[in-house]
Amino acid sequence: MKYKSFNYVLLCLFLFLSVNMLKAQTTDVDITMTDGAIYSYTVYSNGKLYFASDQLIIHESFLQTATHPLSSVRKIIFDGDAESGISYLDNDNQGIVYPNPTSGYITMEGFSAPVHITLFAIDGRILLNKQLLDNEKIDMQNYPSGLYLLKVNDKIFKINKL
Repeated sequence: MKYKSFNYVLLCLFLFLSVNMLKAQTTDVDITMTDGAIYSYTVYSNGKLYFASDQLIIHESFLQTATHPLSSVRKIIFDGDAESGISYLDNDNQGIVYPNPTSGYITMEGFSAPVHITLFAIDGRILLNKQLLDNEKIDMQNYPSGLYLLKVNDKIFKINKL
């Protein structure tokens, strides 16, 4: 009987340490929807956040998954992981990017100069990184159809390429 309670204590200690180690390797994600609703998630080291088929998919862990239509997402804020690449996505109406969706060129208006842009593929690859000249447009014609993220100065926009 003595060994059973000792094993039980060891098991409890192991579970406690495992949970605390797992929690230490997390990224908090807040998602603001276009209707103003805010969803908060804790993405563990065995989870991930990605875009697929016009959906934002959040795997908090291998057991928990949430999905949001990308067209309903206004803002994504990552907290606790400085290496997340994109730390903030915001589609507020300060500065505009049009037409969106596009099959050709993108025009930007209402941004303070100088305008620096970075175009990301949805998998995070940088496709274009440059400072724009006055009234310069972004040519999207040679990119395949799909979703892109466009960082203009400090704002990030979803771009749908037709």
